[in-house]
This record gives sequence, structure tokens and C-alpha cells, in this order.
Amino acid sequence: MAQPVVDASPLIVLAKAGMLSLLRLAGDPVLVPLVVIQAVQQAGSNDPAVQALTATSWLMSVDPGPVSPILSPYQLDAGEASVLTWALSHPGTEVIVDETRARRCAAQLEPENRPQLGKTCCLSELRPLIFLLIFLRSVSCCQLNRSNHGDEFSKSDAS
Repeated sequence: MAQPVVDASPLIVLAKAGMLSLLRLAGDPVLVPLVVIQAVQQAGSNDPAVQALTATSWLMSVDPGPVSPILSPYQLDAGEASVLTWALSHPGTEVIVDETRARRCAAQLEPENRPQLGKTCCLSELRPLIFLLIFLRSVSCCQLNRSNHGDEFSKSDAS
């Protein structure tokens, strides 16, 4: 089974939300093209995504090489192009991107190239679920804080 490869946006959003481990649902390890790493690192060393790149053992850097010429008509950014270039040369790769343009590109590739790609996941499709998880996490933390500070809040009190 081929490993998933991720673009910068999903990596950044999930790291900032404290939910980077959701990427592992696509596979382990999760591959990160060098161009994507460079884009993420521009945020500085205090950024959660930058810290995740060095502290998370299941994120692996890869060099996809030069951008595939068949991608040039789609005007992708460097990260998207590197993710799709990797996927085109590694059959069955799961592609994790957040840009509609990259998804459209993957869907519109010539039939002889399309089967080489695995699933393409767009983070924006998962955004409602991610917001729900963040909300539930904050509510849970709030309840924990209340119980830790002597507040007698419980499920039975809330009903």
C-alpha cells in the first residue's frame, strides 16, 4: 500500500488545531514533499506546524523531483504540484490537499495517469467535522477545568 502525501494547508490547519494525528488515518508514515516543508517553515520556529515537522516521527520528508510536465496547464502552486508529482510516480498514493484546483487537476488528468493516483482528500470537505471536534475538545477541557477548580459541574447538573 502506498503512503499518503500531504500539502501544506492540511498540515498547517491540523497542527494548529492540535489534531495532526488525523493525517494518520490516511496511512503511516505521512509523506511531506521538501517544497511543502520549506513553505511551512516560513512561519517560524514557534509555529505548531513547524514544530510538528521536527517532533513527529511519522511525518517523512520526500523529494518528488522536478514537477511533472503534465501538471503545467493547471497552474498549481509549488506544494500542490510536488504532491501530485509524487503521486503520479508512486501508484496508489493517497493525496491530501485543500485546494480545489489541485483536486480538479487530479480528476482531469488523462485516463492513463489517473489510475496511478489513490484517493484525493480535500480538507475543506472535512472542515465541519474538524470544527466540531475542536468545539467538543474545548467543551471537554472546560468541564475538566471546572472540576479541577472545585466547581460541581457535571452531566446531571447540566440536564
